[in-house]
Amino acid sequence: MQVKKEAVRREMIASARKEFLKYGFTGASMHRIAADSGIAVGNIYRYYNNKLDLFSAVVKPAYDDLLGAVLLKKSADNSDKIIPTAGNITKLFVEQMAELIRIMIEQRTELLILIDHSADTKFVNSKGALAGAITHQLKDALRIVSGINKKNIDGKILRAFSVGLIEGLLDIVRHYKSPRAIQQTAEQYIGVFAGGLNSIFK
Repeated sequence: MQVKKEAVRREMIASARKEFLKYGFTGASMHRIAADSGIAVGNIYRYYNNKLDLFSAVVKPAYDDLLGAVLLKKSADNSDKIIPTAGNITKLFVEQMAELIRIMIEQRTELLILIDHSADTKFVNSKGALAGAITHQLKDALRIVSGINKKNIDGKILRAFSVGLIEGLLDIVRHYKSPRAIQQTAEQYIGVFAGGLNSIFK
């Protein structure tokens, strides 16, 4: 019975994913989702309280993964043992972005729904949250490096850097469907940013 319930849930999520990508949260129809999944609309409400609950089920795993990728975890990467030079901070940033690219490829549809189709939901500011998380990390890195080279950088520059980075990566994900094309283009784009970051921190 549990296996059947999970299969039904997967069908609903798959249909909801297509619906939200095409119509966004506001324009999506629970009736169309039900028809596409071959499930009575009343049965959807046995699994999800409302459309927002179903939307959250589609996008929240991607949202959590994306934020997790841009929030450094010392226990995972031993960043507390890294010598805090500009080069090492930049290397850590590139490694962090590689994880972000992986998630963007694996959860491309969910990401596009999250960023472009989440009006009228609590996820509407997801892009800002991602940029804010990257800015926070860069400010922490800057504090460490500034203690060594005494360089003073306006934090607003880092915010602009982060916003530009996220906007560019999202543009790549919107315009490329092939995982390989996304990977290659995003890596080139991040390489440009890494060079700029390195010059800021030197």
